Order: sequence, then C-alpha cells, then structure tokens
Amino acid sequence: MNKLRAEDLLTQITGKSYAILDVSPVSGGDISKVWKIETTEEKLFLKKNSLDNKPLTKAEWRGLKELSLCKDIKTPRCFGVHEEQDSCFLLLEHLDFYDHNSESMAQLGTKLAKMHKITAANFGFFENNYIGASPQINNWSESWVKFFINCRIMPQAYMTGEPFVEIKAEHLAKKIPHFFENYLPIPSLLHGDLWSGNTGRLSNNEPVIYDPAVYYGDRETDIAMTEMFGGFTTEFYDAYNKEFPLDPGYKKRKNLYILYHTLNHLNLFGDSYLPQTKDLINIILCG
Repeated sequence: MNKLRAEDLLTQITGKSYAILDVSPVSGGDISKVWKIETTEEKLFLKKNSLDNKPLTKAEWRGLKELSLCKDIKTPRCFGVHEEQDSCFLLLEHLDFYDHNSESMAQLGTKLAKMHKITAANFGFFENNYIGASPQINNWSESWVKFFINCRIMPQAYMTGEPFVEIKAEHLAKKIPHFFENYLPIPSLLHGDLWSGNTGRLSNNEPVIYDPAVYYGDRETDIAMTEMFGGFTTEFYDAYNKEFPLDPGYKKRKNLYILYHTLNHLNLFGDSYLPQTKDLINIILCG
C-alpha cells in the first residue's frame, strides 16, 4: 500500500486529512492484511479483510467499542470501518507493545477486575459475534446456565461433527446446573478471548487488551481462559482477587469454561485437539 492510497483510506474512514510519513506492512495476521501508518499526528493500524470477513471486522470494532465503556483498562482506539468493492477496512490506534513485567501484570489484574464490575441486566450481547473465526451465539438470557449450555457448549460440540463429543456434551449439559448450586454469577463485561496473545503493555507499563470476543457473562470464564495457555503471573491473579475476589468454587468450574475454548480449537484447528477435548469432557463428567 502506498502513501496516496493510505491517505485516501484514512480520509474515507475518519473524514479528516492526514499527512503520512510512512506506510509499512505488519506480519503475523492469520486473516487480515495489516499496515502500520505513521502520520504527523499519530500512529495508526489499518487492517484489511475480504468482504467475506466483513462480519468479523465489524465484530472486532463493536467489541472494542464495548470494552471502551470501561475507562479503567486501555484498549486500542477505534476510528471506524470502511468497505469498498471486495474489501473491508478497520482503522485503529497503533500501539507499541512490550512483554509484560510484574508491574503491568498486577495492573492488568486490577483493571480487569474493575472491568468485570461493569454489568448488564442479562447474559449475552446485542449481536452475535466470533470467538476466533468461529461464530459465537449471544442470545440474551436471564439464566447463565441456560446461556452457557445453549449458546456456548452445545453449539461448539455439534459443530465438531464428532459423535463421541456430541453425545458426551449432551450428558454434560444435564450436569452443568450442579456446578452452580451455590453460585449465582452476574452478567459481567467480558473480553471473551483473554489469552496472553491478546494483551500487551505500553512503555509506561500500562496494560492493554485487544482482539476481543465480547459478551456479558460469568467473569470466571475470562479467568479460566488466562489459565488455558499460561502467560499470566501470580501478580495478575493476586491483584485481581484483591480487587474482586473469585468465588471459592471457581476451581471446580474452571475446566468447564476451558472446555468451551478447547472445543473451539478443535473446530478451528482440527483433530490434534480431539484427545484433549475427550479427556477434559471425561474429567468434568467424573468430577
């Protein structure tokens, strides 16, 4: 992408003119083509998708907008979405990220806990979105148990096409209410896909979250996701619990919440996740 093309796109999206200093491609995107654009005013981050991926692009934009309701935690500023011909563009603030340290991890724990204190009347979201590239159903529900069964576990289980997984998930659905006999979650604002690759820190140690799969649900699901692949330190969990202590029963529900993401990885990346999925279902059923 050359400077003239970038200038035109920025004007289309923001309605203002920019003097562009440099446009450079950014590697690492699985779905999007991405550029870092340096202007005389600020650094910007432009993502390009095909029109087929327009729903994914808009879902990311709306998710970041929702997370920005929390003034305690930093997310990339969204400028807007623009579509033309066969392409869809998302323009964001560009941020220079560094590996987390103990201070940024502690801040992230505290700030995430504060975000989880933002609540809705019901569980769900005002539209369906995506977890990775998989559809995520967000029908509003007064019941977290019904929402988690009907909008999370069972859609992913049926998507696998694996008879063992489908049958076991149906058995599991009958057991899920028992995990909530002494626990009533509230509909908290969630990131929804909170692994270490979707967080970073700025040079001043301020933590940032991005690439969300937003909805309102049990806050324990965000915490469980942080434990799925690791990368979150003791400082993170200590700070989170100091600000907003987890229920003692979290440990028995953790695998249930990790199962949703394991099923999704099975659907996205194939049979290498099948043994882990089967083992986790059996562990939960026997627990």
